Amino acid sequence: MASLSNAVLVVDDEPSVIELLELMLRRQNLQVATATCANDAITLLNENSYGCAMVDKNLPDKSGLDVIAEARRLHPYCACIVMTGFPSYDSILAAMRMGAVDYLEKPFHDLPLVAQKVARAVEQQQVVFQRDTFARLLREMRGELKKRDDLLIRQQSDLEVLQELIDDKVTERTARLSEQVQRLEEELARLKR
Repeated sequence: MASLSNAVLVVDDEPSVIELLELMLRRQNLQVATATCANDAITLLNENSYGCAMVDKNLPDKSGLDVIAEARRLHPYCACIVMTGFPSYDSILAAMRMGAVDYLEKPFHDLPLVAQKVARAVEQQQVVFQRDTFARLLREMRGELKKRDDLLIRQQSDLEVLQELIDDKVTERTARLSEQVQRLEEELARLKR
């Protein structure tokens, strides 16, 4: 079965945050790509597939939520995580509505927990992807079986029609042969007299 990329896209305008996350994620055996602005991130999303996108909510050129929206559009199974130093209920709600799977507050107080969250998010999206792929394959197989059943029913109907035609012809020929046999027997009986 197909699988998703385990690469992580980290988008933040602070070089120290990028360095920290890149180091931490590489220790988790994850491939990492980085961008410092929304436009660069969107370019990377257009060029590559990612299992997770960690995006700062406040970027210099656009909102990080714009990057999340583009990531979800281009890669529906990409786990999106929003990061911010200024959390608010409204921004958390907006991020979750756009499809973010988590919302992390900076500065990070527990780096191993952040790494676990990223790894878990990638694994969960992999499971969802596999489930959806399996469901799609089942639907396709069900459709193919229905087509085959329909074909068999049509073929069975065609065979039944053919059998009726054959039965009619056999009955007709048998009646003709019976008539001929009767005429021949009558002719034979007349010749014997």
